[in-house]
Amino acid sequence: MTPAQHAHAFMAYVAGLLVDFDRYLAAGTPDPVRDGADYRMAAMWLTDTEFADFLRDFRTVFQPRLANAPGNDRRRRMVYSVFLPAPEKPPVTTRREFVAAGREHEAKGTHDAFNDGGDKPA
Repeated sequence: MTPAQHAHAFMAYVAGLLVDFDRYLAAGTPDPVRDGADYRMAAMWLTDTEFADFLRDFRTVFQPRLANAPGNDRRRRMVYSVFLPAPEKPPVTTRREFVAAGREHEAKGTHDAFNDGGDKPA
């Protein structure tokens, strides 16, 4: 697939996720704890070997459950997963980091946990 085709396919994937989430919200009063609804994002530092091990472990836990049939008080649960490589350096998020990177003009509205002054110079 070309980059444009990947972008189009990913947008369709995300659109499906949004439709499922909207359907969940519209079904009544959402209670994520009661309903088992959850969404998370995390970043991990892994070698290629560690990532392959992670994917193997993920499949080991995930794969057998795909064979479960309806019934026995089971609820259908949608599981979405995305694994993307990330930049080597985490993104700049605090004013101090923007200043250190020579990008102070981009720091408006950032908060530095070590400087409760918000937009004020560090």
